[in-house]
Amino acid sequence: MKKEDREKYQNLYRLIKNDAGTQIRSLGYSEIQNDYQTYWEIVKDPNQKPALIANCMRNIIEYFFGFIEKKN
Repeated sequence: MKKEDREKYQNLYRLIKNDAGTQIRSLGYSEIQNDYQTYWEIVKDPNQKPALIANCMRNIIEYFFGFIEKKN
């Protein structure tokens, strides 16, 4: 399938799970995020559990230091 035809034939969804339950949201191709961006979205969500926020913050810090080491 050609890249320009994807939006005609494929649908993307994001599952969001928190204390309020699980939500299914439509997702556009331009909204696809890497892990780092997704961790920040979870940290900013006030409905997330503290343990998940702490784990995401740890991953953000590890990602940051991994990025810094590559530049040295």
